Amino acid sequence: MRLREIAKIVGGELVGEDREVMGFSIDSRKIRKGECFIAIKGSRYDGHDFLEEVKRKGGAGALVSKKVDVSLPQVIVKDTVEALKYLAKYKRESFKGKVIGVTGSAGKTTTKELIHYVLSHFGRAEKTEGNMNSKIGLPLCILNMDTGADYWVLEHGASAIGDVKELVRITKPSIGVVTAIGEEHLETFGDIEGVIRGNLEISTFMGEEDTLIVPVNIKDRVKGDFRVITFGRGGDVEASDITVSFEGTRFLLMGKEAFVPVVNIGIVENVLASACVLKALGMKVTDIIPLLKDFKGVPGRMRIIKVKDYYVIDDSYNSNPLSLKNALNTLSLFPCRKVAILGDMLELGDFSEKLHREAGIFIADLDIDEIIFYGKWMKYAWEEAIKRHRYAKYTETKADILAEVDKMYKKDTVFLVKGSRGMAMEDIVNYLVREA
Repeated sequence: MRLREIAKIVGGELVGEDREVMGFSIDSRKIRKGECFIAIKGSRYDGHDFLEEVKRKGGAGALVSKKVDVSLPQVIVKDTVEALKYLAKYKRESFKGKVIGVTGSAGKTTTKELIHYVLSHFGRAEKTEGNMNSKIGLPLCILNMDTGADYWVLEHGASAIGDVKELVRITKPSIGVVTAIGEEHLETFGDIEGVIRGNLEISTFMGEEDTLIVPVNIKDRVKGDFRVITFGRGGDVEASDITVSFEGTRFLLMGKEAFVPVVNIGIVENVLASACVLKALGMKVTDIIPLLKDFKGVPGRMRIIKVKDYYVIDDSYNSNPLSLKNALNTLSLFPCRKVAILGDMLELGDFSEKLHREAGIFIADLDIDEIIFYGKWMKYAWEEAIKRHRYAKYTETKADILAEVDKMYKKDTVFLVKGSRGMAMEDIVNYLVREA
């Protein structure tokens, strides 16, 4: 693609020479030679201020909303974010392979990674990187994808009704996957009904030839003429006999033994959703089983780390009520001493106190030896736990957590560390694993 073609597609004006574009970037620090820089004005920085750096690093040109006095070819448009989305839509329309769109309350990134890993054994597969699932990150990933691939696996983020719908206008998935549904982003979704509606927007533009994959417990909420495949107990694809060890998770998939080296009960639902994708593509569900043994999981999501004579489960990336329950259930299954260090679940709006109190009630019934609660909202969970005579402590600072950890007997102990992204619980993980 050349700059002149880009200008034509987005209805912009090219100022400067026409050049070949080898890729796209919105970060001047990471831009590579031959890439087109998309200048986006954010709340803290304005991309237009970094065109000199783009030029110095060999950028092919820039997509801008105003002419910048830098000797770099520029395509001038009214709105660079809208132009980014329009370019991604154009690229998507030229892709002839299968697009698998993934959304949900928990397990989106792991499911996306697993689907991509599995499909890469059956053809050329591309995926969105990391958690680039927003109205900027997802289109940017699409612009850098190979249209010669057989599969694109795209993660769709949602924090309010309408978010996924806006994304699928661009992505038009032929297979939509909704992972587990639970309370998340309630500040903007409003309630669990809003969460369900928002995530089911993945099917907005699906037709008779398309397939929607959903947890069996929300099947009745699905409306459309497309094919529906369900997973979970009583669904089209289900698992049983789940056990967890330091090595990973074992279970029966449609009656056949399966093992994945990820320590998390929640990984089973990720596997089921991924197996449903194979079913949607006309393959056998059980074709996934021999591939699972080499899947490594995703950093920051139930990653187990051995440190001398104890273990740390790093689930610091994020937290909501559903993923917290999965993590705590997983921890409770270990046949040794167990400690949970829990930070706040954020973005729950008016439901924050209620859901944290429910978490405290839930954990009180589990086989977990010690619990440390940290943060404004986790104080409510602590209150409920101690009401039920659980040994638990509440701390207001990370320094207090570290002091408690230092006093603990660690041999043959498993530490679970979990909290929302804003709590930066990886600080605790880093402290615990410093001698690994």
